[in-house]
Amino acid sequence: MAAEGVKTVDVAALTERVLRKYPAASLSTKASGFDFASGDLPADAKKWDRFRTRGFMTLDELIDLSRWKTGGRQDRNIERNSDVAVRAITGAATSVASQVPEEPALPIGILSSLSGVDLPTASTVMTVWSPERFGILDIRAWNVLRAVAPAAFSSVQSPAGNRRLFRLAEADLYLRLIREIAQRASMSCRAVDQALWVLGEKK
Repeated sequence: MAAEGVKTVDVAALTERVLRKYPAASLSTKASGFDFASGDLPADAKKWDRFRTRGFMTLDELIDLSRWKTGGRQDRNIERNSDVAVRAITGAATSVASQVPEEPALPIGILSSLSGVDLPTASTVMTVWSPERFGILDIRAWNVLRAVAPAAFSSVQSPAGNRRLFRLAEADLYLRLIREIAQRASMSCRAVDQALWVLGEKK
């Protein structure tokens, strides 16, 4: 079952709207201009081959990935997890993603049970596991989509600049939409989220 609140959204219609504003060719161009921190760590094939082969992540790997995503802000919380727990929960998430591929929020929700793993970090874990099927949930990308479809993408930022946490239904909507865009644009989901991130630089 899809996350609550998603069934009322017409993802196909949203895809049409996004691609009218940002055609496939322009998204590909934007994705090629992606540059964040130490580079595109989630797409580093050598680094993550073992995770993809095993189907689970170690605590050290999760710490490394979280540092890339959060700049080390969650180190203390991530380190509260045992290696056994990280292996079990990341393994459960990839297993569910394989068994129920049409429900992208399910593995994200499983991963968020780990200390220090919010929905954006959970989406990053799934993106390194399968960049074709998952992309990173990020406020920059979210705000680009919000500018195109404000009724579907609620604000996660107050006028004073305070941010609330993403909800699981929002992660589900985001992932369903970028999957549809990726299919229509002949891109990976990771490339779509990179393009949106670049588009959001000046938002």
